[in-house]
Amino acid sequence: MRSFIFILAPFCSTDQRYQIWAFRYLRPAQIARKIGKHRSVIAREIAHSGSSLTDYNPQQAHKRARQRKAVNTTKATAAIHEAIASGLTISRVALTNRASPC
Repeated sequence: MRSFIFILAPFCSTDQRYQIWAFRYLRPAQIARKIGKHRSVIAREIAHSGSSLTDYNPQQAHKRARQRKAVNTTKATAAIHEAIASGLTISRVALTNRASPC
């Protein structure tokens, strides 16, 4: 029985993107085992690159990941600003009345 240690970060570093490129002739599950990521992270990385694994470009993948991160950052609401100003005490009302992301 094999055991693997996976890094818990749900994204790839620049080095790991170059490792994906180096192992592009393998299946995503095999790449995941070699670089210590879950296979879903590798599959997502390939899907986000918008191409097949053989056409994977680590520089483009990293650039697109940074763009996605900039777009998906959390925006501070008025309630958060008020909580910070009042000493970091967020009331339960403020937390339960916030808009649902779905």
